[in-house]
Amino acid sequence: GDYMQVAIASIDLETLLQSVLRQAGEERRFTAVAFLGQLQLQEFSDELGEVLQDFENRVMTLLWQHNFLERRHEANTLIEADKVRDCMQTFMSLDINARRAIADEALAKWDEVSEILQHTKDAMAESDMNATGEGDGADGEDGESAEGPAGPTVIETVVYLRALLAEEA
Repeated sequence: GDYMQVAIASIDLETLLQSVLRQAGEERRFTAVAFLGQLQLQEFSDELGEVLQDFENRVMTLLWQHNFLERRHEANTLIEADKVRDCMQTFMSLDINARRAIADEALAKWDEVSEILQHTKDAMAESDMNATGEGDGADGEDGESAEGPAGPTVIETVVYLRALLAEEA
């Protein structure tokens, strides 16, 4: 975290964003691959460069974590410059104590998170089995297929993640 903050602070973010926007011919947004390309051009001191291998991928992960309810960025995903600015400002505002508090809160709910991830993994495996026809084809007790009346079982990960964020009553 500290090294990432040093690296981000050493970048002229506005110049970098203007360069990507100019290349994209847009005023507010650009593709993820264009932004990734500009991040790859950033150079750091030897000490910082050794510690921050894959800096560009770490920044892309930060962007996704900042908006984790959205899909992870693909090559042609359009990214708004304001979202990049907001993400970097948020990250830069987190000192070691704030990052530790976030980690402690996540660890306090880790059992719930891992249960959600397991349910998601199971649902995806079930969906894959149904798609490839590897299921046993057995009908449920009520005569409906294991998929139910509306199709395959879908776990809405976003709903689970929002539930984790909700304050406990």
